[in-house]
Amino acid sequence: MKNTTFKWFVFILCFCVSWTGGMYFAYLQLGRFDRLTFQFNEVNKFVKNNHLTELDEESLMDYVLSGYVSGLNDKYAKYYTAQEWEKFENGNKGLLHGVGIRIESDSSGYIKVIAVFANSPAERSGIQVGDVITKINDVEVLGHSVVDVVNILQGESCDTFDIVFKRGGETYNKTVTRDIIELPSVEYYMDGCNGYIRIMSFNNSTVKQFEEALKNLQNDGAQALIFDLRNNSGGTVDSVCKILNMLLPSGVIATQRTLDGHETVLGMSDENEINIPMVTITNKNTASAAELFVCDLKDYNKASQVGQTTYGKGVLQTTKRFSSGNAVKITTAYFNPAKSKNFDQVGLKPDVEVTLDENKEDLYLKGQLDLRNDDQYQAAVNLLKNSL
Repeated sequence: MKNTTFKWFVFILCFCVSWTGGMYFAYLQLGRFDRLTFQFNEVNKFVKNNHLTELDEESLMDYVLSGYVSGLNDKYAKYYTAQEWEKFENGNKGLLHGVGIRIESDSSGYIKVIAVFANSPAERSGIQVGDVITKINDVEVLGHSVVDVVNILQGESCDTFDIVFKRGGETYNKTVTRDIIELPSVEYYMDGCNGYIRIMSFNNSTVKQFEEALKNLQNDGAQALIFDLRNNSGGTVDSVCKILNMLLPSGVIATQRTLDGHETVLGMSDENEINIPMVTITNKNTASAAELFVCDLKDYNKASQVGQTTYGKGVLQTTKRFSSGNAVKITTAYFNPAKSKNFDQVGLKPDVEVTLDENKEDLYLKGQLDLRNDDQYQAAVNLLKNSL
C-alpha cells in the first residue's frame, strides 16, 4: 500500500512540475506578445479618449498593420489594403483596370501618348500614338506629373470619362470607358535571321504571349533567338518555369529552400527543347524571375548573357490574404536556379559586358531607341554571328 501511494505521489509531483514548466514557458511567450498589444492598447486608449476629432478606425488599422510589416526589416515585405490587394492580384494575372495606353511628359507641359494597347478602350476610342492629352473630365493636365495622370486614368471597370487631346492642329474630345485589359508583357519581331523577344515582366498572361511569339518566330524561320530582359523586375516563378519549359531539356528548373533548410522543387522541364543559338540581354534592373530565366539558360548551356550585371534578387515572397480582404507579403524562402548558386545580393555577371550611356538608356525605357544605336543589342547580334 505504501509503495502504491509513493508511486502516485511521484506521478503527481512529475505532472505538477511538467505543467508548471509548460505554463511558465507559455507565460514567457505570451508575455512577449502581450507587451506589444499592451503598449498598443495604452496608446490607443489615450488617443481615443483625447483626440480632438473622430477617428477613422479602419484607416488607423491599415496604418498600424502597414507599420508592423515595415518594421520586419524585409525590403520585399508589404501590407496591402483590400483595394491594393485587388490591384496586386490583377498584376500577377497581367490584367489592369484602365484604358490601355502608355504616356510620358511632353515638352509642352501636357502628356503624350507613346503606346496604345491592342483591343483596348483607347484603341476603340481612336486614340493614337503621338496624341497629346490636355484634359481629363474637368481636370487640366498641364503641370500634372505622369503619375498623377495615370492615377486619374485608372479606375474601376465600366467607369467612363471624357478626354481631350490634340493631334496635329486639331483638338478631339472622346468619351472613353475603362475596362479590364490584358497588359502586353512580350514584344517580338524578326531582325534578319534572328528572332527578337522582349519580356517586360513575368505573369500569368506572359506564358501565352511568349508561346505565341516563339511559335510565330519559328514559323518565320528564326535561326537564333535574342531575349531582352532589360528593366524586367521579375514576377511569378510559376510563369517563368512554364516559359523555360518551352526552351530547356528535361531537368530541374528551380527549387526553393526555406529557413529550416527544407528544399522543394518549384518546376521541372520535359524533354522538348529549342535547339538554336540564344542570347539574353540584361541590365542592372533585371531582377528576380528574370534572373532565373537568364541563369537557367546559362546553366543548360543554352544562351550567353550580354549587357550588365543583374540586380540580385533570389528570394521568394509568400502572400496571405485575411478575412477582412487585406493581405501581407513577406519573404519566406530562397529560390535557386537549376545548377548555379543562388544569386541573391550578387546578381548575374554577363559573358560580354556592355553598357548604354544615359541618353540611350532613357530612349530604351521610352521604347524609342533604334536597334542600330542599341550597343547591347548589337553586341548580342555580333555574338550570334559566330554561332550561325
